[in-house]
Amino acid sequence: MVRIAPAALALFLGPSVVGAAQQTTFVGTVTDSLTRMPMPGVSVVLVERQIETSTNTEGFFHLDGIEPGLNTVLVRHPGYEPWAIRLRVRVLQEVDVDIGPVILTPVNVAFLDPVFVEGEIDDSWLHGFNHRMRTEKGTFITAEDIDRLQPRRTSDLLRTVYGFKTDRTGDVASVRGVFSLLDPSACAVDYYINGIHSGMNSLDHIIPTAIAGMEIYRGPSTTPMIFQGTGNNRCGVIAIWTKHGVPNP
Repeated sequence: MVRIAPAALALFLGPSVVGAAQQTTFVGTVTDSLTRMPMPGVSVVLVERQIETSTNTEGFFHLDGIEPGLNTVLVRHPGYEPWAIRLRVRVLQEVDVDIGPVILTPVNVAFLDPVFVEGEIDDSWLHGFNHRMRTEKGTFITAEDIDRLQPRRTSDLLRTVYGFKTDRTGDVASVRGVFSLLDPSACAVDYYINGIHSGMNSLDHIIPTAIAGMEIYRGPSTTPMIFQGTGNNRCGVIAIWTKHGVPNP
């Protein structure tokens, strides 16, 4: 679910004649709702023009590319509910518009006991991925496939996968698995990130370029045992393996 800022629509009035060099810029600071600390590396997207920037070490962002008309700013980070604000600009002015404090809330996920592992990061996950790609009845997407397809959103990768559909709410897509042709309703799929069950509700929390491999299973009969230990796989499972073991680069 996208959190829409309370002041979701604002009007900026200015002179009737605006010089070509004038440019409106959106600025703001992103913080964690629990720690109240600034969040670096958060993605900030101007949706209509697909212009993206990220917050600095102080959680501050500076977003250019604003044009007259509706401008939607989407703020997202893995493990947090996305936040958005819609601003309508009538004319451009040479001004920085502070869109207010952006406070991101962690998604509601089950806490797991900590697991401590010693060793070096490697691509050992790839062996299991390649084995299942040869033996299991799922759909597999590799990093090479993603480079070739160049999807704008991770959910775009599911457009050609039979038995699944994307339900776009605002600017973030939630993936649903169609369980039965006799039951036209859809229910939520299970997610696994790097082999760990995840409580996230949107595939677009992870950007496509961060993905090393993806496995998609339609239901319990096709889901491997490795993805049946937790959660509910009745409506299918999507397992994502990320580059360097983290959700985003």
